[in-house]
Order: sequence, then C-alpha cells, then structure tokens
Amino acid sequence: MNEKKLRIVDCDAHVEECEETFSEQFFDSNFADRRPHMVLEGDYPQWAMGDERHSQLTGRGAYNVGPFTYKGKRMRSEYGTSGDDLASAEMRRTDLRVKEMLAENIEHSVIFPTLFLKWPLVEDVDYGVAICQSYNNWMSYRCAEQEGLEWVSTVPLAIDTVDVAIEEMLRAKSIGAVGVMILGLVGDHMLHEAPLKPFFAAAAKHNISVNIHVGFPSPGMANVCDNMDFHFIGPFGTSVHMGFLAIVMGGVLDEFPTLKVSFLEAGCDWVPYMLGRMEERFTMKPKSGRAVYGSERHPMEIVNDGNVFIHAEIIDKTIPLVLDMVGPDVLVFASDIPHAHRHPNAGALLYQRADIEKDMVTKILWDNPARLFDLDV
Repeated sequence: MNEKKLRIVDCDAHVEECEETFSEQFFDSNFADRRPHMVLEGDYPQWAMGDERHSQLTGRGAYNVGPFTYKGKRMRSEYGTSGDDLASAEMRRTDLRVKEMLAENIEHSVIFPTLFLKWPLVEDVDYGVAICQSYNNWMSYRCAEQEGLEWVSTVPLAIDTVDVAIEEMLRAKSIGAVGVMILGLVGDHMLHEAPLKPFFAAAAKHNISVNIHVGFPSPGMANVCDNMDFHFIGPFGTSVHMGFLAIVMGGVLDEFPTLKVSFLEAGCDWVPYMLGRMEERFTMKPKSGRAVYGSERHPMEIVNDGNVFIHAEIIDKTIPLVLDMVGPDVLVFASDIPHAHRHPNAGALLYQRADIEKDMVTKILWDNPARLFDLDV
C-alpha cells in the first residue's frame, strides 16, 4: 500500500457553526426571540444566546468555542480554523468539505461540533434543548447532501436533565446520527455517577456509540487556569482522562458491556500512565474494599473487550507501546479538520512512521473507526 491507496475513516472532524446552524429552518420557533446569533465584542465575534456570550479567551475559566467569522469575514486565526475554505469549515458547501477529505484519502468523515465543546451553554433547560435540536437538524440536513459525511449528535446532558438528553439522542439517531458526543465530565460530576446510568443504558440498548471528546465541561476545573494555553494543555484534555477513569474504573462497562465508548482528541500518550495506575489500584482493592475501586473487572480486560476506542495522534510517541498494551482493535484515527492545531495529511504521516507496523496503521485508519460507528464500508 502506498500513500495514494490509503483508505481512511476519520472518526473526529469538526464543523464551525455559523448563522445557518440556528436559522429559522432548523431552530424551534417557540424560542425565536432568543435564536443564537453572532455579535462582535471588540475584535472578537461571540455567540449570543439570550444573556449568555461565548467565548472567553482570557482570565480564569477561559475557553474558546466562539465563531470564527462575522458577516462572512474571517475574524480568528490562532484560536480558530486553519486556512481551509470557510464554506467547507462551516459546512455551507459540503462538496468542498468532501473535496478536502478526499485530498487526504478520507472516504468517510464523522463530524463533531465546535460550539458544543462547552456545556452547558445556557441555564434554561428547554432553551438548551432547542439549541441542541437545531444543531442536530442542521447536521442531518447538510450531511445528507454528500456520500461519506456522517455526524454525531449533541445533547443537553446534565446531572438533572438525563431524560431530555436521552430523548434528543434517540431523535438524532432517527434522523441520521451515527453516535452521540458528550464531554468527560458533566459539570463537576463524573460519568459513572448513578443519575447518569440511564443515559448509558439507553445508548447501549439502541447501539449508539458514546464519544467522549475533549472540551470545557467543568467550571471547577476551568477556574484553576488563568489563561487559555494552560486550560488547553490541562483541563481541556484532562477531562477525557476523567471520562476514561469513570467509564473503565467506575464500572460503567461492567453494567453495560455492549456499550461502545471512544475517547477523542486527547491522543494516546496518557494511556500507559492511566492503565498502569488503574491496574495498581485494582490489585489493591481486596485491601481497600471493592466499593472504593468500582469495577469488578481488570481494566486491561475491559479495554481489550473490543468496545473501547482511543484516538491516536500522529505526534504520540507511545503508539507502539499502547498497541503492545491494548492490542490492534482500540486505536482510531481523527483528522480534526478544520481546526488550526490539526496536522494536515495526518493519515499518510501515520502510515509513514517506521515504528508502527503497516497492518496496525490500517486498523487505526479504517477498521477500528468503521467498527466504532457501525459504518457499512
């Protein structure tokens, strides 16, 4: 196989939401007077949602999910999208997105949101539902335009809104979603906590993959950092580690063993550390009590069961070590198109790495992502 013959399933690309996302065509008319729209504050565009504004680029709790264009003009660079065509980034021209994919040998791309990497966005539950529904309606419409475009839903998941999150997850599946995205924490709660169990039960019952993405879920974690770079390297990625801890060590996959769960955009360099520490704690549980640890199963057994998927970044030096630890069926590829910190043509670069066997790279690029989302490829 050479670079031109690579076949790639991209299990985590993105869209930059735009005014169309919340247009009358997709947004609940009951909230027409609060339809999300862009405003310009200084030189930076924000999403206005009622009294809420998103993003905040400086100070404690800094986060970045705001729009990168305003009235058709690109406004962001270092915190925004790379030089990819704006219409592709915002999915206003899905033909251009597919052209961009094919240039990197990507045949199927699963689209994730950008704005919803922060949750909650608003306090009003019903308004939050409407915002999620509009995004899902829009993605269903746009991705249906081209072969190879898939999408995951976003849902209003909070510790006290599990029922409405389940309802929207199931509705989104009925209009084409191939999975659901959540963050690694629900506010300041971990994912294994009892009120969240019905959500995972519903996902398992309906064969919906749960995709845990880096993001800004926790005010407590966010306020530790006083600038965006600290947050990006710290809590932004660490939230995925916390999600992994809850899903594997917290017993979620003991209770729902058929549930598929992925951990995305945090790379895999953290996996040896986390699995090593979890294995140590697991062996100590007869001394400390089972209730302290949570899961009844060895963490490596859970990860090797075939329903845990972890994103491997091209810059991850530990990919060979992780493959030795977890086997060939866990790691998956993601392009992160169109975000600025992505590595263009990452699939080909991964295939060129001399320290990874070519058949393993094929699993990462194609087999494992396709299995995660049950794609008929």
